[in-house]
Amino acid sequence: MGEGLRLQPTGHLAFLIEKRKKWYSGEKAVHTLAVGDRVAVFGGADGGGIGIVQEIVGDDIFYTMFNPNVIYRKPVKAIEWNDKNWRWETTGAGAMRKLEQAMGNGDARRPAVGEGLRRERL
Repeated sequence: MGEGLRLQPTGHLAFLIEKRKKWYSGEKAVHTLAVGDRVAVFGGADGGGIGIVQEIVGDDIFYTMFNPNVIYRKPVKAIEWNDKNWRWETTGAGAMRKLEQAMGNGDARRPAVGEGLRRERL
């Protein structure tokens, strides 16, 4: 019984075997920064924090940290993946912009990242 019987990897098992082959082959994983990703920000004006990517435009990312009405901009090349910590990291908060409040018209709509912004220096 069982002599000459071999299990053939099919379906889900074959998928798992292929995934592990890639994992153990030593190939570096390629990480791509995307909207919604978290970024660890070290040494900013507020001491740093965790930023949430809101938009990626060209070579710049726009992210929020503590206040959804304050948007920070940094070059994408300033954000690096840390393999040891499995997270995106950067140093310094970058350029900051505050969204202006709607004046008396009851418009609670939040403008897009590039719309109705006033630039402030850090």
